[in-house]
Amino acid sequence: MDELEEKDSKKLAVHTREDKERSIRFLEDRGFKETQRECELVLNVDDFDFEEFSGLEERLDEDHGIELRSLDEIRLDEEDKRKLHELYNEVYKDVPISGEYTGKDYDRVVKSLESPKLFPEAYIVAVKDDRFIGLSSKEEIDGENALFTQLTGVRENHRGKGIATAMKVKAIEIASEKGIQKMKTSTETGNEAMLHIAQKLGYEKKLAWISYEKVLER
Repeated sequence: MDELEEKDSKKLAVHTREDKERSIRFLEDRGFKETQRECELVLNVDDFDFEEFSGLEERLDEDHGIELRSLDEIRLDEEDKRKLHELYNEVYKDVPISGEYTGKDYDRVVKSLESPKLFPEAYIVAVKDDRFIGLSSKEEIDGENALFTQLTGVRENHRGKGIATAMKVKAIEIASEKGIQKMKTSTETGNEAMLHIAQKLGYEKKLAWISYEKVLER
């Protein structure tokens, strides 16, 4: 705390897991306030019921003219990169986070598309009339035969059609074809829509991590 004061810091942020009662008590006794609670969700790909969710992609195309493409099926020229940047910021603003989302700049989004961890075959983009309306990004997890979903989101005026579910199912299908054993993601515990989709697909909810902040007095 003395070192932080010397650096003129405004806040101290820390994390602990919800089953660590001693850590929680330690933080709360010292004036830390909970700002967010996020749980991990894990799916064993071999346990997924493909039959139950068959035909989702075809129905989206037939009923709404929406096509699902993996990132490696997209040109990713300058126009596509700008469309992904704009879509990313539109859907991310509705993700529950601690603090205010101020947007991610174009260069950071493009850099993420060039990450060696990116798994483009299972990074799914929903397209309607050449406009990107939804995405579900995937990255490989170091040291595990698993993929992690960084962000799944759909433009507000296209929600309620099952696009998010269909994108996740398509990614699971591709993961199975590639021999991936697990799919992982995390979500804020109050994000009921995403929790519902994940648990409907068979993801197992793990213990949550709690974010705490303390405003440093001056």
